[in-house]
Amino acid sequence: MDKRKKLSLICFGITAGIFLVIALWGASSLIVGNEMGYSITAFYFIMPITSLAVGIFLGNGDGFLMWLYPFVFGACGLLIPCLVFGFATLSSFALFFSFVPALIGVALGALVRKSLSKDRQAS
Repeated sequence: MDKRKKLSLICFGITAGIFLVIALWGASSLIVGNEMGYSITAFYFIMPITSLAVGIFLGNGDGFLMWLYPFVFGACGLLIPCLVFGFATLSSFALFFSFVPALIGVALGALVRKSLSKDRQAS
C-alpha cells in the first residue's frame, strides 16, 4: 500500500472513530439536563477541531481521496445530531460542525503542501 492510501485510511479511521464515540456517547448516556453540555462539547469543540486538524494532515500529505473527506464527515456532522436528538434538529447550521472545518483543513493543507513544493523546486 502506498503512502497516500495509508495516510487516507488513518485519517478517515481516526475521524470515524471519534465521530462514532460522539454518536454512542449521545445515544447511550445522555440524560435529561445534560443536553447543553453534550452539544457544546461534541458539536462545537470536538467535531470541528477533529475535522480541521485531520483535514490539514490529509491535505498536507496529499492523501488519497482527500477532497472526499469533507463530504463524508460533513454528512456525519449532519446525521449525528439527528440520531441523538431526532430529525427535527436537521438544519444547514449543522454543516459548521464538520463540513466547513474539514473543507478549510483540506484546503489549508493543500496550500501548505503546494507552497512547500514550490520552495523545494526553487532551491
